[in-house]
Amino acid sequence: MSAARRSGDETREPDRFVRHYDREERLALKHDREPERGGLFARNRSLLIILLDIVLVLVMFVLYLLFLRPDTVVTQIDGFTLGGSAFVFDTEIYLTVTIGRSGDAPLLDGAETLVRIAFPDGADVTDTLPTDPEYPTIVRHVLSAEDAERFLQRDEVPVSVTVRGRTKTYRLPLH
Repeated sequence: MSAARRSGDETREPDRFVRHYDREERLALKHDREPERGGLFARNRSLLIILLDIVLVLVMFVLYLLFLRPDTVVTQIDGFTLGGSAFVFDTEIYLTVTIGRSGDAPLLDGAETLVRIAFPDGADVTDTLPTDPEYPTIVRHVLSAEDAERFLQRDEVPVSVTVRGRTKTYRLPLH
């Protein structure tokens, strides 16, 4: 090997230039550079931003569940759960009563399978009790503007529910 090749000089061959380098010189130059910062987020800022967005959405969801979600009041009659809500739209109140079957509710037959719901405007709705815990019976009703005025200041709407001869007044929270 010639001295020109060991020192890293260029040599000329008939049709091209060839550069020969020294390995020790190349490795010495490599140590002069500043080492790269470590860590997953230091190299990928967009990943950090996406994770912060996900955390922010989760925090907002937890705040909604704990503080902002409308209250749901649930009561029980003979193994059936009563739930519901009421909300005001324009000048009317929309009511929803949900009747669910808990796992220990007895199987019924005949007239005992019916539920009667009496709304404050005088309307009565008769429906069947749910037979499967996964599929509740849902009854909806609208109170007109004349009937709704009585309940706007109370923040609740009373509904009478009769199951198997037992009547219970259920107060739907008004949202």
